[in-house]
Amino acid sequence: MSMPTPDADEIIIDGWRFKVVGGVVNVQNLATFQRKTVIGDYTRDSNPVLSTWVLTDFSGGHGVQALEEGADAARYRFGVIDARRPRQITCPPLTVSIDSPNTADAFPLGQISRAGSFYAAFGTDIYEWNETTDTFADTADNLALAPVTKPVSFNGSLWIANGTSFDSYDGATVTNHADFAAQAFCLWDRRLFGLATNGQLWQTFDGTTWTSVGVEGKISDGSLMRHLVAFYDRSDFPMPVVITDQDVWAFDPSGPALYRTEVQYPGHRDQGLGSAVWRGELYTSVGMGVFRYNGSTLSAMGLDRDQGLPSEIRGKVVDLLSEYNGMYALVSGAENLTPATEPETFDAVDDEWYVSTSTAVSSLHIYTAYGWHCYWTSEGATGLPSWMAISSVNDTYRLWWGVGATMQTMTLPIDFANARAQIDAGVGSFAESAYLDTGEFDAGLTSYTKIANAILIRAKASSSATITVAYRTSSNAGFTTLGTVSSTGETQLLFGTEADGIIPGMSFKTIEFRFTFTRTPGDVSAAPILESAVFSYLKLIPAYHSYVAKIDLQYPYAGKSQDQMNAKLEELIAADRFFAMQYRDVKYRVRIAQGGGADLVGRGDSRSDRTINLLEIAEGL
Repeated sequence: MSMPTPDADEIIIDGWRFKVVGGVVNVQNLATFQRKTVIGDYTRDSNPVLSTWVLTDFSGGHGVQALEEGADAARYRFGVIDARRPRQITCPPLTVSIDSPNTADAFPLGQISRAGSFYAAFGTDIYEWNETTDTFADTADNLALAPVTKPVSFNGSLWIANGTSFDSYDGATVTNHADFAAQAFCLWDRRLFGLATNGQLWQTFDGTTWTSVGVEGKISDGSLMRHLVAFYDRSDFPMPVVITDQDVWAFDPSGPALYRTEVQYPGHRDQGLGSAVWRGELYTSVGMGVFRYNGSTLSAMGLDRDQGLPSEIRGKVVDLLSEYNGMYALVSGAENLTPATEPETFDAVDDEWYVSTSTAVSSLHIYTAYGWHCYWTSEGATGLPSWMAISSVNDTYRLWWGVGATMQTMTLPIDFANARAQIDAGVGSFAESAYLDTGEFDAGLTSYTKIANAILIRAKASSSATITVAYRTSSNAGFTTLGTVSSTGETQLLFGTEADGIIPGMSFKTIEFRFTFTRTPGDVSAAPILESAVFSYLKLIPAYHSYVAKIDLQYPYAGKSQDQMNAKLEELIAADRFFAMQYRDVKYRVRIAQGGGADLVGRGDSRSDRTINLLEIAEGL
């Protein structure tokens, strides 16, 4: 129901007409200027008025879409980036893709010795890497079958499991062994241990004579065998452990026997595919997750934490590999599974073998004990990843991994220098491009409008090594380029288009930044470095008003006595609701915040006036 129009000297409150003394309503805007806040490294902020978001540290890793200010100070949404160290965010190491010489799938095999050659299999054909020419050469040696897990070097040969038998390769001759159907190998106590697909452990001291560990050294719970790695028991004594699709078993040499550890989870085709020992702890993959086991406790720390990976690169971890500076995870994109005539992937639920084909992007990530960072993504769905290996041919230090019919390699620094040290010295090789998406920032005021003023970038950059800054104010929108940094030092980028000689800024509720790093193809060591980004903004509080009116209660008005009008005002002061107030031709949603006035002495049924403060209350936040 619409309210009546008030006369010139009255207001209407909750449908009641009240005469205003003098016909005057005093109006006051109650919006207040908010105190500045600094989120991030406060030492980089100097503005006394504007609030700032200071970005210097992303070492906590990717995986956070909506940032929680303070708690997620060192986290970001996602990027293909080296953000492991504060104040030196830059391109990751350069990845080189090498096509299969025979179009078959690529499998890193490894080195027989540190000084020896690095070998890879393309299908069943063995190739040798030439560090001088950066090419693979066909050895003319062939495996009996394609490998199923990463090989192990022992007694002058690589030992390669194929799921049906196994091969040994000494750099000149391939020897096939039919002692058991091998799934994986590992070294322990000067022996080579082998894990059969049926869960039986085998061992050899010389590579010639293999013996079964015995009935107590066999896993017979129906699980699928994955890996065999050397770890430690609770007394820090080294021992082989078996990784399956649902648990981890430890080998007790005093038995000898296998016993089940605390690492247990429901069986699934995507579980247990990756395993590694890094910094004295055992890591196993569970789909996109990774569990860390120290011999007594189990904790989750995988790529599925928080918001996880972007949907286009989600899949499963297929391999883990430890290295001096971190632990790498190789992720296969989501797959299509079709019934197979040849064994490849077994689904215990459907009791059927499947062939897997990649339908999404694969990726490589590094874990630093603080967080995960993505170093590489495939160019589309290029095939299923195999596993990773590290080589040190001719004093180089390379990371290798196979993806479909390509071998990927990344040169890692031998001296383990940080990225800034490498770039300053003009050494190392960095990707041609990289990016980092910060995640959504709302200054802790999600529903309130802020004014974006500027972002101050401190960087090491040049015309051939640039950083482009873009933003978006809605997670569903595309990024808008704000500007490009192409010189070393500080570069300020302002928000808004100049009008009337000033830059007006830009309103936002949430904002996300994308930093894109680009170097010229000709200089692999000249990557740009982001040292800090200081985003300045002004917090706003929605404008609301206070209306002060002196209500005339000396005489009855609009059919109401003085006492009736006074009682109505008292009722509204105590009311547990909002109500309408109208003067002129505008209606407001209000509460009476304050009231008081004068009574006429000696007249019990009369009032003089009441001064009331009506506070405007906006609908919503």
